[in-house]
Amino acid sequence: MIRWLLALLAALVLALPASAHQQKTAISIVSHNARTGMLEVVHRVPLHDAEHALKRRGIAAPDIIGDIPSRREFVRYIAERFTVTHAGEPVAFTLLGSEIDGGSLVIYQEAPSPGPARASPCAR
Repeated sequence: MIRWLLALLAALVLALPASAHQQKTAISIVSHNARTGMLEVVHRVPLHDAEHALKRRGIAAPDIIGDIPSRREFVRYIAERFTVTHAGEPVAFTLLGSEIDGGSLVIYQEAPSPGPARASPCAR
């Protein structure tokens, strides 16, 4: 019984570092604004994940909240990596800005909309 409890305790101790790992996530919402005729994009990235991405790009001590150059670098990173195409051509987005909202960096972009999305027929 004691061996079993020690084995269970050892397994739990080894599992603790794995449970502390944060999953890298970002949410991007693309919408067509019929009133303005614009395609609007809102990216929401947890601050920790944004700073981790900057470290991978070679910035030693990124600080999205306190260091405007760090924030600008991450916004450029998102602008380079996020693409939308229409009829095989990339849509050119304009960066509107960014803000901190809770524990996330929120980035806003827009572009002239090629039109509302059309549903594709689904095979049943």
